Amino acid sequence: MIFIDYSMPDFSGPETTKLLSEELHKRGIYGIPMIGCTAHIDETIVHNCEEAGMVDVLIKPVLLEKLREALLEHCYDYAQK
Repeated sequence: MIFIDYSMPDFSGPETTKLLSEELHKRGIYGIPMIGCTAHIDETIVHNCEEAGMVDVLIKPVLLEKLREALLEHCYDYAQK
């Protein structure tokens, strides 16, 4: 599982997700869940993250219960593949 911040200095979270996915695929690695993190509650941002291939988006500050839910859901999904 990889957590990616939406707003980073050199690349946006969606750009990073796409680049990382491409690199992983070149190496034959598929299905690692990538989760976006953002302080902005905006449907456009959530949509951009999903379009880039993120499986979920957590709003900062991340509540422990939300983190727990994401870990359980996406780690379980990955383990089943």
